[in-house]
Amino acid sequence: MKRKIIQIANSTQLVSLPRKWCLANNIKKGDEIDVDEQGAQVIVSSEKKKVPTFIELDITGLDRTSLFYVIRALYKKGYDEIKVKFDKPTTKHFRKNKELNMITLIHEEATRLPGMEVIQQKENFCLLKAISDAQSSELQVILKRIFNLFMDAYSDLIEGAKKKNRTLLETIREKHDTITKFISHSQRLLNKNVTINKDNYSLLYILAQLDVITDMLNVSARNIIHYNKLISKPTVEILQGLYKSFEMYATLFQKFDKKLIIEISKNKVKVDTNIVTIGKKLPFEEMHLILTMQGSLNILRCLTESSFAMHY
Repeated sequence: MKRKIIQIANSTQLVSLPRKWCLANNIKKGDEIDVDEQGAQVIVSSEKKKVPTFIELDITGLDRTSLFYVIRALYKKGYDEIKVKFDKPTTKHFRKNKELNMITLIHEEATRLPGMEVIQQKENFCLLKAISDAQSSELQVILKRIFNLFMDAYSDLIEGAKKKNRTLLETIREKHDTITKFISHSQRLLNKNVTINKDNYSLLYILAQLDVITDMLNVSARNIIHYNKLISKPTVEILQGLYKSFEMYATLFQKFDKKLIIEISKNKVKVDTNIVTIGKKLPFEEMHLILTMQGSLNILRCLTESSFAMHY
């Protein structure tokens, strides 16, 4: 459906709304409607999407990691107030095999949720509340930061592996937390958006998978730190091949180009072939590192598919 632009004075431009749509949505003179700018698109809607505001749940029995994921998921969904109750003051951290303070963990997770603060706490509950929220217009800026930080973390993993640079490898944890924070914030913005854009679902998926790969980087950095030997040159070369794939994808995400899809596919085959060729010659610890990061290539295929869908 095409509509002509009506020029009013020297600055204002108007376009009429379809009469049938106005009748169907009971739009009358003086009513307010939502107008959402999304790049080259302007989406008009008659009512806001209903977004949940408050939720209360019992987190008794959840371990440390599950606790983080539950609170983060509710934040991403769009809740403005989250009250969590618990019967026991501590919870288990399985990897470290120790008990940790429940309230301390809730405060720790709150620092990863932009705009969310713990505003009340007692012995058996905490109340988190969103005291500020970014606007959807800021999403593109946040997405750019995510990719910049992600590529920095990947680069640091390679440099840290080449030189056994513990300090550099340890900074990946900080980048991981910042990327997780930005991803959670972006997903929250998408879920709280007043309108449903056809690309929202693909973008939510891309962000979720980038979060998974960021976890892989963090785990790999931790494993390299605990490895007592210098990482071999063949292993570093494979990591560099993996980095190249994501470097191309980061470019593809910003500016779609079918040629890049071909290059990403070609590079995947090259990396997989190199892994098969040298795999049997590597120490177990290095092969474990490579296989962990190789999993990101399969995820990358899905990311490329989602970016392709967003373009058309």
